[in-house]
Amino acid sequence: MLKLISSYFENSFRANFTDDRVLRPMVATYYVTAMCNFRCTYCEHYSADFNEFVKDKQANTEDAKRIIDVIAEDCDVLYFTGGEPLVRTDIVEIVRHAYMRRMAYIGINTNALLIPRREGILDYINNLVVSLDSLADAKYDAMLGMPLGTAKKVRTIVERYSKLQKERNFTMTVNCVVCPENIQEAEDVMKFCEDLDIWYTISPQNVGRRPAFEILNNPAYRDFMDRLLAAKRQGKKISGADSYYEGVSRFKPFQCYPNLTARIDPLGHLAYPCIPLGGQAGNILENGSLLRTLRRGEEEQGPPPRCIDRCHMRCHAELSLLVKNPWELFTETFNHLRRRNGKNARSMTVVPE
Repeated sequence: MLKLISSYFENSFRANFTDDRVLRPMVATYYVTAMCNFRCTYCEHYSADFNEFVKDKQANTEDAKRIIDVIAEDCDVLYFTGGEPLVRTDIVEIVRHAYMRRMAYIGINTNALLIPRREGILDYINNLVVSLDSLADAKYDAMLGMPLGTAKKVRTIVERYSKLQKERNFTMTVNCVVCPENIQEAEDVMKFCEDLDIWYTISPQNVGRRPAFEILNNPAYRDFMDRLLAAKRQGKKISGADSYYEGVSRFKPFQCYPNLTARIDPLGHLAYPCIPLGGQAGNILENGSLLRTLRRGEEEQGPPPRCIDRCHMRCHAELSLLVKNPWELFTETFNHLRRRNGKNARSMTVVPE
């Protein structure tokens, strides 16, 4: 935890008082697999249609653990994602390894369908982040690109596991991807989360590097975002900083510090400067260090560009905004800990979910 606090102060000072744009990672996101069991219509990279091309491009169990060991030396906050991480039959063993490394915070993103088969992960995580974009079953089945009935199964699983949060000592967060066609459904999902006493957050749909054109100046989207921010300020369980929601409600420019979130692919390659801009800094297993790999990327490719209007991905936007505003980070962290369930002995910071 001291490592995390020290990292925050270092990053905040350098972001506000120096010209150094390569900052120490505060969050590591490990894409344990590029395979998925869904065919979501808005997903550009991880549809099940790509599985045949990526099935052999992931680390085995022991190498995945080694990747976690390297991450843990430099970063205390770890998110597992994919693809769909739960398609890996060894995911419980991998997540348990991260837990045994005493990470300050462990989260996992999932589409929920395989949770009953991988329920053991709940013993080792702080936050279970589940994708849910609509309560209209037929419409959501179509968005998922899956057979009729899949959406209902997902919703039933969310309802079932929301009731186990205190018993299993984890927190559930629903992430809703807001697309032009589901703005009303996104608000319905927010009310669904309130009824189940689980956290809610949104991600505006990206097309390439930028938000979907149809929501950029959409009055319905802006009205929804205003209501979401008002609900958060009323104390509802809305995960995310005010500045992030204010930014993505109108897609305001912001100075991005992409290296605050280290993104590691299934084989251990570190994205540099970020996934939207492409490129890699090297392999953290081969270099033996997350920070050393990041610095090598800086030496070989130069610092990240002064990027202010390419994307509004929460993993980059929120942390970039928070290091520029230390008071907001402290306020968000205090409120977050005051209201949050879960493994509080290890959960000590606000992170994108």
